[in-house]
Amino acid sequence: MDIILKKDLPGRGFKNDIIKVKNGYARNFLIPNGFAEIANESNRKILNENLKQTSHKLEKIKNDAGQLSKEIGDLILKIPVNAGKEDKIFGSVTTQHISDLLEKKSFNVHRRNILINGKTDKLGEYKVNLILHKEVKHEITIDLIKVKQTKKDEKTGAKLVTKVNEYYVYQEKGGQYTSGVRLTEDSVNYVTSGLLDVGRRKVISYLHKALKPINQLRMMEDALVIYRISR
Repeated sequence: MDIILKKDLPGRGFKNDIIKVKNGYARNFLIPNGFAEIANESNRKILNENLKQTSHKLEKIKNDAGQLSKEIGDLILKIPVNAGKEDKIFGSVTTQHISDLLEKKSFNVHRRNILINGKTDKLGEYKVNLILHKEVKHEITIDLIKVKQTKKDEKTGAKLVTKVNEYYVYQEKGGQYTSGVRLTEDSVNYVTSGLLDVGRRKVISYLHKALKPINQLRMMEDALVIYRISR
């Protein structure tokens, strides 16, 4: 069935596009939810008339997409991942992951408008296409790097850790492996585990053992302020 999109439909098309979809998808979801209308003769005439009247607005939308493409430029997103033998990574990098990273850089691109070229199963660089507009496409690069980098000792044959890309992950609901907000190590300076002693109503334990000295120092500073006030 041919339909006219009344709204942008990520991964399918943009507003005012005429696309072909399955009858059930159109009648049971797109049309009832206001995403589209049937592309019959009368609706096509109305569409053409509207396009004539709003041509300047559509041109602005296209120009904005072109400007976004220029701002993104030759972007390379470095993504730390866990990898094993032969540089094979554990899990996978998704379009949602890339969309989240772009959003952190103030580039709003829906995950359905992101296409990864190739299977991201090993370390290295991969090309990614961003569909910013039906006439504006932009290519960026993602670089999958190892969280823990090692090298083999020539004398002993042992693996030596040369670099570790550490980060913390904030999750609203614990236990999720692939989702969450990544925080670089240097962005965390005073964080506890958030575990509460219900009886005493106090926070117990620490998020990471490396944070314990920092927390203790902060407690000493607080105690010093209290001491000065009491004097």
